[in-house]
Amino acid sequence: MANTIRLRRGLEADRTTITPAEGEMIYTTDTNSLYIGDGSTAGGVKFDFNLDDIDVDTITANQLDINGTVTAYGLTVDGDISVSDISPSIALMETDVIDKNTFLSTSVGNFNISTRSDAGSNTHTRFKLDHSTGDISFYEDTGTTAKFFWNASAEILEIGTLENAAVGRLALKTDSNGRALHIEENSGGESYQIGVNVNGDLGFYNSGSVDASLLLDDSGNMGLGVTPESDWTSNVKALQLNTLTAVYGYSSGNKGGTFSNNSRDISGSGDYKYIETGEASYYSQDNGMHYFGVAPSGTADTAISWTTAMIIDNSAKVTLANDIDVSNGGIYLGGTGAANLLDDYEEGTFSTSVLGITATTNTVTGEYVRIGRLVHVKGTATITGKTGGSGNPYIVLPFSAYGSDTHESAAQPTFNSIVYSADMYLALYNSTASLYAYSNAGATQAHGAYTDGVLSFCFSYQTDD
Repeated sequence: MANTIRLRRGLEADRTTITPAEGEMIYTTDTNSLYIGDGSTAGGVKFDFNLDDIDVDTITANQLDINGTVTAYGLTVDGDISVSDISPSIALMETDVIDKNTFLSTSVGNFNISTRSDAGSNTHTRFKLDHSTGDISFYEDTGTTAKFFWNASAEILEIGTLENAAVGRLALKTDSNGRALHIEENSGGESYQIGVNVNGDLGFYNSGSVDASLLLDDSGNMGLGVTPESDWTSNVKALQLNTLTAVYGYSSGNKGGTFSNNSRDISGSGDYKYIETGEASYYSQDNGMHYFGVAPSGTADTAISWTTAMIIDNSAKVTLANDIDVSNGGIYLGGTGAANLLDDYEEGTFSTSVLGITATTNTVTGEYVRIGRLVHVKGTATITGKTGGSGNPYIVLPFSAYGSDTHESAAQPTFNSIVYSADMYLALYNSTASLYAYSNAGATQAHGAYTDGVLSFCFSYQTDD
């Protein structure tokens, strides 16, 4: 018959009174535990399998299959371990630290890594891999809210507890200072932070500065070195540069862009306010036209009353303040009618002779300035070696006179010896450009009145050219 081998056995209370020899085994009948002696340890060293719970179904090459629960110290498996249960798990327990254990488990097809106490309570999930979706979650201390989440199907990475993570591919939650992303140069030093403040504005912060270097508010307006004004009209998208300068455009109508100083549009229909106390100005494009406006000093946040200093329309006509219009046809002063048009400015010289005089030297030289219909002329006539003449001598000027009355364009001559009488004057004949000499009685002087000498004249007249 078969022989039965029995080990030293007894109660757990008696085990500690025995020091088994090296390799000697002790079995406790009340706890169903097995101990192996090393020759010096009282009670031996526990071979830590709970024989009541362990149910080893199969042991094949490089594989250990377990149903139930097994607790082991120093267990080494070269191959696969298969743990089968409704919710199978493996507990990794640190014997030298209290309640610092890791718990590996599966539940509903999900793989979990948790922390738990030595007593098996206070289990908190730290990591979960969803078997069906491939989603990965990392949890906070309580193990209830995912703080880092990978949505595999949507390809979204969420960091922090987020409300709108369904939109986008990377979602970050800011800290208490409104910072979500920190970017630092390789050598450490200068850095940038990106985040969203309590007002929902996206900010770029330089080296931890409290104020954003660039701020995009939730209305779509942007500030460089400044927070954009909050009451820009919704029809506008504005870029503010520091405090006073802004460039903005309208989202509807045929309005173009506006460049302004110390002003903002709060309605889209001509309601502007000062940003700070001081003067204001703007340049804008609207329906193909250019507008330049100015305003006197005003108080911050009060209404602006603009003066349009200049308009350039799409035909290249320029209108200045105080009813001054400039176009390619001239300048309109005080109105837009023909009578208001200043359409000519000219400077020049002229050279001719005294017609009707025969002389060795007979020259006339002069200069003129024309502004609109007003002509200012000065000249000098020189006659030497006179031998004769005919009719009533005259000088041809650059522009004809206005009007039919000869005396309307009287000139003031400076006589030398060219004319024998000082009781004479020069005038343009009717509406011609011919300058004649007249007596005080208004009679045209014949060539005999001219002698050798110099005649200087300087006068202004109106032309109808």
